[in-house]
Amino acid sequence: MAILLDRVQQATTTTGTGTYTLGSAVTGFRTFNSQASVGDVIRCVVEDGVGGYEVGDYTLGTNTLARTTIIESSNSNAAVNWGSGTKNIYSDATARDVLPNQTSNSGKILTTDGTTPSWTSSIPSLSLSSGTANGVLYLDGSKAATSGSALTFDGTNLGIGTSAAFALDVGGQNGTNIALRSTGTAAARFRAYVNGAESGVIGFLNGGGQYFEVANTEQMRLTATGLGIGTSSPASKLHLAGATGVGIYITPSGTTTGAADTGGGLYYQINDGTNVRDAAYILGNKENSTVGNYASYLSFWTRANGAATLEKMRLDSSGNLGLGTTANASAILDAQSTTKGVRFPNMTTTQKNAIASPAAGLVVFDTTLAKLCLYTGAAWQTITSV
Repeated sequence: MAILLDRVQQATTTTGTGTYTLGSAVTGFRTFNSQASVGDVIRCVVEDGVGGYEVGDYTLGTNTLARTTIIESSNSNAAVNWGSGTKNIYSDATARDVLPNQTSNSGKILTTDGTTPSWTSSIPSLSLSSGTANGVLYLDGSKAATSGSALTFDGTNLGIGTSAAFALDVGGQNGTNIALRSTGTAAARFRAYVNGAESGVIGFLNGGGQYFEVANTEQMRLTATGLGIGTSSPASKLHLAGATGVGIYITPSGTTTGAADTGGGLYYQINDGTNVRDAAYILGNKENSTVGNYASYLSFWTRANGAATLEKMRLDSSGNLGLGTTANASAILDAQSTTKGVRFPNMTTTQKNAIASPAAGLVVFDTTLAKLCLYTGAAWQTITSV
């Protein structure tokens, strides 16, 4: 592209249609070589003062200007075959180098017919031919796509390695990867917007790990240690934290039948050095099969070596606790066994008497007396055989 120079004008006595040899600078002006480098293409005007002229682009040499492109001339827009006499050469813009009048043309587009620039309100039509180039799809005006391209776009959905069924659809073989790169230490983030508002953020942390934001507040973080909900520093595989009301809901799915012994629970496993095995359960289940009756119980299951996992304790909806059995309705504590008994707290007489404000009905085994003792509400009494 030709350049323009300020206040540059020199004389020449060159004849013919060849390269101009530059003479001295016109009084009050500068030379071309003082303002540009050899090899620069300069927009110039050449005039002889008697009607001969040339307008075009000229390549600067050492005190020379070679005709490069003749734009307009007194010789039917061809190079002028100069005769003797002095001509002046100066750098100047032509009408085609200047924007047309911008007054009252707000919002219009500048276009050109190749010679003269002008303003227009019409957007030029763009005609494309469909096909692929280096694996990248391009479309025609009807959005016709060529399948098998590395990149496809149907006007709505962008596909990379696949035909797009979503706004952005990425496909590939043997593990497709999408890289999100951050050059600094700040987290790299995916942000989702719904109805114009931010819905959530997934952040990827420097050094590894992810966090999840809802309503501009972090709710969950995954680190090499574990998953933290309500905390950004989980201390175990699952760490729950909160100011109040921290809990876990275990909700059954599927059609509700109202059947007894249905619900959910926590299941624990151990590794015995050879296999991973079920170790214990805590189950919260429905107590009955009556639809609409939600009385429930909490049961605890453990297993002995070589045995199946069995229920060992149940707390029913009435608050009765059964050990080795389902508690009798009349018993707040019901313990059943054919090989074991119930052992009350063992303590010396001194320790027994040191119990602060014992409740009436409190029972302990006094190892000093070797007897069961009952507090009546006023004093300790030994329980003798009947």
